[in-house]
Amino acid sequence: MKSNTKKAFILLAFFVISLLPLALIYDNLNARKHNYNSVVEEISNSYGMTKSLSTPLLAVPGVKSGDEVHSFFNALDSEVEIRLKPQVKSRGIYRAVVYQGDAEFKLKFKSDELKELQKREKRAEFDWDRAYLRLKVVSNTSLSVYDKNDKPLNFSMDYKYMNIPLTAFFADESISINEAFLLNKEITFHLSFKGSQDFSFTPTAKNEHITMYSTWEDPSFDGILPDSIEKKDGFSAQWSIRSPEYTDNLEATKSLEVRLLDSVTEYRLIERSIKYGILFIALTLALFFICDVGLQKRLHILQYFIIGATLVAFYMLLLSLSEQIGFVSAYLIAMLSVVVPTALYAYGILRDKKFALLVGGALCALYLALLGILKIENYSLLLGSVLLMIVLYFAMFLTRHLRT
Repeated sequence: MKSNTKKAFILLAFFVISLLPLALIYDNLNARKHNYNSVVEEISNSYGMTKSLSTPLLAVPGVKSGDEVHSFFNALDSEVEIRLKPQVKSRGIYRAVVYQGDAEFKLKFKSDELKELQKREKRAEFDWDRAYLRLKVVSNTSLSVYDKNDKPLNFSMDYKYMNIPLTAFFADESISINEAFLLNKEITFHLSFKGSQDFSFTPTAKNEHITMYSTWEDPSFDGILPDSIEKKDGFSAQWSIRSPEYTDNLEATKSLEVRLLDSVTEYRLIERSIKYGILFIALTLALFFICDVGLQKRLHILQYFIIGATLVAFYMLLLSLSEQIGFVSAYLIAMLSVVVPTALYAYGILRDKKFALLVGGALCALYLALLGILKIENYSLLLGSVLLMIVLYFAMFLTRHLRT
């Protein structure tokens, strides 16, 4: 009894010491994540940064009290069709998602708002022949504007209004902007752009319908969430948004956002697996100790240390392999690299096939359960709780014959 108690305290001390190499592996993981983020930023800078667009506003220049003023109108109706064609760019062992995008706009403005403008700006004189469209553009890398006949349109970038990057252009040279506004005609044009990883869009029309298509299989949405999503050979998402209030403050207007990244990346999975590592090392050492005490399978304390060191090495192997072959393949290889040698080691120590199979089966069950917990993110707490209870029931079974 005293021998078992002494061994238990030694194992507890070893478990505490094993947290140090886990912490070092965690620091190494953070360094690799930093390298990954740096490479992604470099690729994004060379191809196109995160793109942010908005529904255009109608801008009318004028003069008030000798100063130039610009009045802005929100579109009455807007139909926007956005297509994102993703590509995966690699640099060394790191990868980043970039995309070629196209956004087609169909806008209608309400001529009755001319009266509202005259009420707001009673002393201003506006030049409707110089009316133009203005929209929010964050990152103008590789941006092109075309009319409905695919004729390139001139545009300019400035920060003069609304304190954000904006593009100003004429949407269709075959019909003047003021004519389209006064006669309630539809204005059609499209933008071609490049970006990386994220795309956001700020709706400003009073009645907005937005459709987005992409071949990316696993998008992540934020901000204004889609009304409907279909996932088949990529995804298509639709938004129907009503904005009854006039606004020209695009910074304060809520946007819809889509992120073309896996919801659970390799580094995030590894980070979570390391956090579970404390529990798994404790469970594995406890399994051997319970078998030692409950089944009278005597192990030397040094053999416990070797088994514990093997368990810690699993996470370093997982990190290094994941960068080369992906998380799941790396996890299975690292798991077999721990389970098979540990089971053979147990057989070599005790010459007991049943005990070796018990150890191998228990470790396989633990690591496969962890893989399930990591991949099914929404139910990870539930699965982890169930796994812990199963382990406790197993410990009860093995120790049922112990006597004081």
